[in-house]
Formats: sequence, structure tokens, C-alpha cells
Amino acid sequence: MGIPATIGGALAMNAGTADGWIGDFVSAVYYLHPDGTLGEYKPSSATFTYRNFNAPAGAVLIGCRLRLHRKPLAEIQKEMKARLKVKKSTQPLALASAGCVWKNPPGDVAARMIEKCGLKGKRVNGAEISSKHANFIVNRGGGTAADILALMDLTRERVQGHFSVALEHEIRTIGE
Repeated sequence: MGIPATIGGALAMNAGTADGWIGDFVSAVYYLHPDGTLGEYKPSSATFTYRNFNAPAGAVLIGCRLRLHRKPLAEIQKEMKARLKVKKSTQPLALASAGCVWKNPPGDVAARMIEKCGLKGKRVNGAEISSKHANFIVNRGGGTAADILALMDLTRERVQGHFSVALEHEIRTIGE
């Protein structure tokens, strides 16, 4: 699928691309209950939704079983090379980022909306809304969490004002 992530992070947000989501390949999830006992969860069609995994309450994910398909090595290498070429041309891979910041709203694309608001390249200190892909906030050096959050607030306000759409975080912020 071409997603740089840990399996836990990919599961937690049902990471995906235009080709599919991690949830499309999951046959079982293993987790710890809050009391420390082991559990196994067999996902249903409602378990994985757009950028979300509806895990059992209080569960701590510890692993999963994936249904994968074998392909010849040459075919896999060809696909990986093609995916990387597209990513390099469309995403700011040379700079630190957390990937796409916003979920795509129904019927639209967050990056397009952000760009239409004139925010591509907008900076707050070392943090910048990428000039290559407007749904990425990159760190050009010295950017802080506060700088990134300020750009996120600005983006949310501008898109809301321009399109009357409330963008939802795709990334998860932790801490203050």
C-alpha cells in the first residue's frame, strides 16, 4: 500500500491510500483488556471506517493478522518503484512532517480546499503548510508544536470561512 507506519499506528487510524485501507486486509486484531487479559477481535464491516478503527473500549492493541496476497518479486518491486515516484513528485518527503493533517471531507479533497484558501506555503516560524502538498505541514527547521497547531487553527478557520466545511484532523495530537 505504500504507507510508512507501524502496524499499530496504521490500525489505529485505518491508514490507507487510493488503493485501499489497512482494514481491508485485517482478519484479526489482538489486544489487552484493561485487566491485562488477552483478547482477539474479529473485525466486521463496521470496524474500520475512513481513518478510524473502532477498537473495543479500553483495548491496547498488540498485534494483528493480515490477509495478504503473494505476487512475484519483480512485480512488487515495480509497484514500489512506481508508488515512490508518484509520492516524490506529489509529497514533501524531504522534510519532517506527520503526513496528511486533515481528513478529506465528503465529496472533496482537503488539500484542494487549503490551496484555494491561499495557504500553500504559509509559515509560522519554522512550520509551513507545504508548497508541494497543502495537506502536509512540514518543519523547515526549528518549528515547534505550537507553530504547527497555529497553522492548523488558521487552516481550520480559513476553510470553514471559505467553504463552510469543518475540517477534521487526520493526525492525532497528544499532550497539551
